[in-house]
Amino acid sequence: MIGKGKVKGKVKSRAGDIMVSLDIISYSENGCKIIYCPALELSGYGKTKAAAEESFMITLHEFLDFTLEHGTLPKVMEELGWKRGVGGAVVPPTMKDMCKSRVELQDLISERNFTKRRSNISLPAFS
Repeated sequence: MIGKGKVKGKVKSRAGDIMVSLDIISYSENGCKIIYCPALELSGYGKTKAAAEESFMITLHEFLDFTLEHGTLPKVMEELGWKRGVGGAVVPPTMKDMCKSRVELQDLISERNFTKRRSNISLPAFS
C-alpha cells in the first residue's frame, strides 16, 4: 500500500532519502482503478485498488531509477513545480498551484468522482 514505507528495489541515492507527504488521487475509468500523483505526474492502474497501487509503485520505481541513472531528478522535479523550502527542505507543489497550470487535473477534479488522500512516500534526496 502507498504510504507504508520506502520504495524498495534498486533506487539508491548517495544523499539519502527524504519523506514527502503527497496527494494521491484515486478514481475509476472504463472499469479500471487509477492511482494518480499529480505532484509527480505519475499514475498506475489495475482492475482492483491493490493492483493499481502496485502498478503505481512500479511506475514510481521506474521514474526514480531513470532520473537518478541519468542525473535528471533535480531538473525534472523543478519542472514539476517542486521548490526548496526553509532550511533546504524539498517542497512539492500545492494542489491549488497544480490545478492552475494543469488542465487535465482541473478536468479530473471537476468532472470525475474521486478520492484524495495524503500518503508519505520516501524519495531519494536530490539537490
